[in-house]
Amino acid sequence: MSATVRFYDATLTRGLGQPGRALSSAQRQALARELDAGRVDYIEVAWWDASADRVAWTVTDLRPRHARPAMQVPLGPDAAANARRMQAAREADVPVLTLHIPAAVAPSAWRAAVEQARAAQVEVLVVLEDFYRFQQQHPAAAWERVQAALQAGAHAVTLDDARGEALPWEMALLMHAAVRRFPAAVLGVSGGNANACADDNALVAVRQGARLVHGTLHGLGRGQGYADLGYVRATLFRERGPARDDEQTLRVLWEAGQTLDHWLYAPTRA
Repeated sequence: MSATVRFYDATLTRGLGQPGRALSSAQRQALARELDAGRVDYIEVAWWDASADRVAWTVTDLRPRHARPAMQVPLGPDAAANARRMQAAREADVPVLTLHIPAAVAPSAWRAAVEQARAAQVEVLVVLEDFYRFQQQHPAAAWERVQAALQAGAHAVTLDDARGEALPWEMALLMHAAVRRFPAAVLGVSGGNANACADDNALVAVRQGARLVHGTLHGLGRGQGYADLGYVRATLFRERGPARDDEQTLRVLWEAGQTLDHWLYAPTRA
């Protein structure tokens, strides 16, 4: 557990991507600044809007001091469509591209797109969506996906439990196996919270060697949400001491969550 753990926040995109969770442009900018002050490593500020076939932004002109702005780009089985999306993403000039790839899709469809992103000299994070279930059904093919992403130049590969099915002991076994296979790689964890284990799954994954945690403030997101980055970071701080965080940065992150609560849930005044 000596390696630095990084935190990827998707509150502004996937966390607020439901009816009733809209913020104004000024509020999104302010929240992004608070996340940056709380020393989040990555803030997802843009995504590929498939319905409009274009890049969409939740925050523009962000000049963070600590965080790196990131864009989510989904890749699928259509190699030509992947190439078009990557070209648009490169033109958007975001320093981090987070490529979401269903684990069931063969690397032949997306390897070139990952290489294209890497060649653009941006940081490339690959999220293998629904990896937990795919690995249970096709273990050899699942590890081949991780190897393909690393060989294509991904800076980190995240093993995703999109359905929130894994129990903590199962996530611990999965991450332990992954770290043994790829000891030099930066491996991450993400997942839904359908079984209320997203926070614990993130924690046990870090204890087994994961070095990147995806989540949102208060675990906001589709369905039951995701891992709560504030809780995960505070727990790791209690376990590991001040090497990664201190009381002040955790306080700033907690206050960002309180601000978000006020904007989303405070009663409307006449």
